Amino acid sequence: MNNQTRSHEIIFAFGFLLIALVGIGLTTIAPTSPDKLFVSICLFFVGATIGLLFLAKSLEPKPVNWLTADVLFTLSFCVIHYAYFIYWTFDLNEDMGEIWYIRNANCPHTVCISLAMYLTAVNAFLFGFYFIKTKRFFPIINSQKPPQAVERAWQRLGRLVIRLGFMGFLAFVMIVGPARFFGVYSGTNNISFVANIFFQLGTVFLMAGMTIAMASRGRIFKKTRKKRRGAFGVGYLDMLLIATTVVAIGVHGDRSTLVTVSGAFIIAYSEFVKPLKLKTLAITSIVFVFFLGFILAFRSAKTESYDFDPATNINSALNNLGTSAVCGFVAVDYTKDEYSYGKMQVRQLLGIIPFGRRLFGVRDSIDNSSSLLLTLLIQGKIGKGVSGTGTSVFADLYFDFGFYGACLVFLLVGSLAKIIENKARTSTSIVWQVLLVTLVTFLAVCSRYTFSEGLIRFVLYSGLYVSFFCYVLSIPFRYRISNTPNYSIPYPQEPPRQA
Repeated sequence: MNNQTRSHEIIFAFGFLLIALVGIGLTTIAPTSPDKLFVSICLFFVGATIGLLFLAKSLEPKPVNWLTADVLFTLSFCVIHYAYFIYWTFDLNEDMGEIWYIRNANCPHTVCISLAMYLTAVNAFLFGFYFIKTKRFFPIINSQKPPQAVERAWQRLGRLVIRLGFMGFLAFVMIVGPARFFGVYSGTNNISFVANIFFQLGTVFLMAGMTIAMASRGRIFKKTRKKRRGAFGVGYLDMLLIATTVVAIGVHGDRSTLVTVSGAFIIAYSEFVKPLKLKTLAITSIVFVFFLGFILAFRSAKTESYDFDPATNINSALNNLGTSAVCGFVAVDYTKDEYSYGKMQVRQLLGIIPFGRRLFGVRDSIDNSSSLLLTLLIQGKIGKGVSGTGTSVFADLYFDFGFYGACLVFLLVGSLAKIIENKARTSTSIVWQVLLVTLVTFLAVCSRYTFSEGLIRFVLYSGLYVSFFCYVLSIPFRYRISNTPNYSIPYPQEPPRQA
């Protein structure tokens, strides 16, 4: 990377830092009731953040890979926490009600200050990401062909892990029963302990398998009919298994898992096969949001009539996602400077040890689970038959560390994302490629979840599983790089270094 590119990164990093400081300033003058002028100011700086991010990405070497941690986390975080307020500011939500009065939630006085905090947090993440120097913009394995034996071994490993992922989902359906799986949706990970294990294994294996397949095959196809079959790095049977799983999850109604599995496929494709154009991604995003709304409609239509109009579906999806912003409002209202100081993270961190929570006798409670605590605060009760409200990454961290502590964690997460990206793009290790794709996929959805638990469940364990398979099957997980690129297809090279 040349010096000019690095200077651009530093400028953008401090641009995000400046907006973060503006966010801190806004928290000190935030009104104690929802105010359209103040909300409009927050929305303006959210737009400035996205515009600055767009400019930073557009200056990267072409073709730009837009499906990276900085873009996906920022856009998902902003959509989830601010989309509703675009409707509210322009009086487009007459039939939706005000989200800060959902059920037992009654926190209009924390709306404005929370929106300013969200603005600060997302810019802290971007500052951490751009402050770390970018080492490569394209994966080195895209231009450094592995030895034939390693390549074939990785191809076999990819097929194996994809099929294990499909078997994990199949086992889940068999345990809970097709009638319950395809019936009225009432959650996925709350059905049974054993079923949840297979569901999580299915998700992680499928994400890891698709990454391995594309990293080992997706970049070597030639313009011949025979070779086009491997353009995605995935064979016909595996594509059928992936498609079947995605459709089944969609019918089931688990939108987060649907986004996770589909997102991993698209992210791996953009990283190892061909970066998708911005126009293509924009159209895909609109279609995807529509299907999320359609799934919400389909779930509701099982018990009541529902309008399947496309505009209604898109609005329903955006507003449903936006309810996660309420979690932050409630968290700020509840804590009143009495933080848990890490207590909420203990249960999550025990997940590093397989079955660690059961081994240590740790059960979910309002003292160690932000999701349960928020369910109690919003629903008024917890237990069997009560629909969980979930949590948000900001609310979960705010319960423990408050505003400034949460922003510090956001900054560290942004730095971690860049470090893993650098390591994966400069390494020929298949494990690092899996860690990168699973991390980026998780960051695209983690705004509505806890960070520590998802990092362990999706990212850490995906790397451990792949390392285990490589060890047991005697598959090299990395190879030596040569001095010159040796692929027959053209692929973008790094800009020349300047002395």
